[in-house]
Amino acid sequence: MDIFYNRIIANFNYSLINLADDWFIEIIAAIIFTLSLIRFSPLGSQPDQSFHEIIFVKTRKILLSSLLILAIILFFSFLLYGASKESNLPSFKNWIIQLILDKGYMAILSWITGLMLRFIFYRYVSTFISSIKKKLRFQQKNDELSDIRKEVGKHEVKDFRPSKYYRKGQRFVGLDEKNKPQYINENLYRETHHQIIGPTRYGKGVLLGNLIDQTIDAQDSVIYIDPKADKFLPYIMYAAAKRNNKKFYFLSLRDGEPGKWQPFAGGNIRSALDRATQAFDLQESGSDADYYKTLEVEALTKALSQGRHLNAILKHVEHNEHAKKLKSKLKQWAAVDTFSNSIKNSFSIEIALVTGAIVYVRSDLQDKIVRTATKTFISEVISESRRLDPRRKDHLSFYIDEIKFLVSQEISDALAAAAGFRVNMTLAYQSLGDTLQPDDQRLNGKSLTDSININCQLKTIHGGAHPETAKYISEMSGKIYKQVTKLEHTEIKDAGAELWNEARTIGSQEERFIDENIYYALPKRACIQYIPSELTKIIFTSFVAVSDKTRKELDEYINTLYAPSSNAQDKVSQESKEVATENRTESGFIKLPPTFESKDNILDDLNFDEDDYENS
Repeated sequence: MDIFYNRIIANFNYSLINLADDWFIEIIAAIIFTLSLIRFSPLGSQPDQSFHEIIFVKTRKILLSSLLILAIILFFSFLLYGASKESNLPSFKNWIIQLILDKGYMAILSWITGLMLRFIFYRYVSTFISSIKKKLRFQQKNDELSDIRKEVGKHEVKDFRPSKYYRKGQRFVGLDEKNKPQYINENLYRETHHQIIGPTRYGKGVLLGNLIDQTIDAQDSVIYIDPKADKFLPYIMYAAAKRNNKKFYFLSLRDGEPGKWQPFAGGNIRSALDRATQAFDLQESGSDADYYKTLEVEALTKALSQGRHLNAILKHVEHNEHAKKLKSKLKQWAAVDTFSNSIKNSFSIEIALVTGAIVYVRSDLQDKIVRTATKTFISEVISESRRLDPRRKDHLSFYIDEIKFLVSQEISDALAAAAGFRVNMTLAYQSLGDTLQPDDQRLNGKSLTDSININCQLKTIHGGAHPETAKYISEMSGKIYKQVTKLEHTEIKDAGAELWNEARTIGSQEERFIDENIYYALPKRACIQYIPSELTKIIFTSFVAVSDKTRKELDEYINTLYAPSSNAQDKVSQESKEVATENRTESGFIKLPPTFESKDNILDDLNFDEDDYENS
């Protein structure tokens, strides 16, 4: 019985050992491979584990338990068989060693292969799957904050014909991002001052041409101060004036160009004295020099009471020992041909305002005398507009370019009161900081800037690279609140893989309606338009078309202004006229030497009839 029992046990265990020789290492290799893929740990469950992590934990336990059970069964089977009398096996140690030598590489290879596959899966496959899941999610409403990388190149210049969108009772500004025309109500435009800010060649002139063209169509009187000799605006103004049967005056304050104007002839004596005092820097400053300035002003007052012509003023103070500075200034002004002619042939601001005329005034920023005279001209326009309000038939729209060099206390004061005597002003300059450091050092830049910003409720800002301007228009646009992702988690997994953990936090984020990035990214002829009680918009402007016929007419007309006088002392030779013709400027106007005077100035005959005007 014992022999029979031992034989059965020995045969059974022998069969198991033979089976182990064939499959034991392979099974262990498969288990090691699987554990390498899913990791050997953790073996315990946690409350925050996902479903697949729980499955992995149970699988690890089963596989590790299987390894232990296989080892125990094999070991005891080997012992039982070795204890039987039928045993002819080598020792357990030698068998294990031989088995490892024969097939041990399989376990090592499966372990390395499992590790490599796990690295590839977590490093590449899992991150790819995570990104796909993130893209395919049905996302809750979410806004994007402004990003300069997305703003640059977002807007393109638009070309269109502005006159197509003109509308009665409105001022067309331009097209918005969806090509919808944008307007300013005519009453608001007339009652509100306007500031236009933007670098050179970014579109200020294009917008000014657009607005002036419509303002003339609305039967308003227009005066435009142009310090840079714009190549288009004179034509636009001339064409609009002709279209609306309005008188058009071309006045150049530059020496030798068409135009004669007596700076102190217009207005009442007090107004003339104020202008002269400002022009010749005779205001009291609280210093010891005020005593001498007082004497100079006394001499000036007496001279103005006897004559308003510049040369007459100079003649009256010529022998006054207390007016040395005044005489020096007067001589400098008298040297400019524009200001030294008779009053009879000079342009009259009074007549232009009373008749509702269209006046283009060309200045010069490089000539200090002309620049100061331009400020004097602006002061006279403001004071005369107030004085002549009962007699003026039309509202006045007053446009001044490059205000940094022409701003004065009179302009600042007028911004607060001009609407009361039917004047609205449009001030154009390059950046918000221009008025902080005005050309006139006597002015308080901060106070002046605040006055302009407060009283100019219409604001058009072109793009550029001035941080203060960007911040200003951004703050003016107001605040909005966007629903954005406040927090979105990722987890670093095996092999350095970063996986989206399928959770994010959404919250409100405050942002300016027009972000500073938008200002920096605007192309030329694109601007930010602020209108009170309306949302700030991005607007695109385009050139006002002017026909070649109009260009030719105005060029020829201005050329005739240089015709020599019939007086003997004013005659010029044919040779000189030919030289003048050769000196034609890019704008089509000819520039003659200062000695060439004009008898029939465009401003000389203030009462010419419309037939003469049409044929000019």
